[in-house]
Amino acid sequence: IIEYILQKTTWLIPYYIQIIVDELFEYYEEHEKTIDKGSVELIFREIVKSKSNHSDYFENWKKD
Repeated sequence: IIEYILQKTTWLIPYYIQIIVDELFEYYEEHEKTIDKGSVELIFREIVKSKSNHSDYFENWKKD
């Protein structure tokens, strides 16, 4: 899963990785489910949404 997260992140800047990992921890605490590729995809979609607190920093990840 770590390799998958790093591939999805593309920009391996600690700031981005920290946000993603923080969101994954919140997801785990809320749902108490193992982090898998599906949950990583969900977190990435949530981060990129315009409602997300972090969406401005992930603007380049939005698909047209």
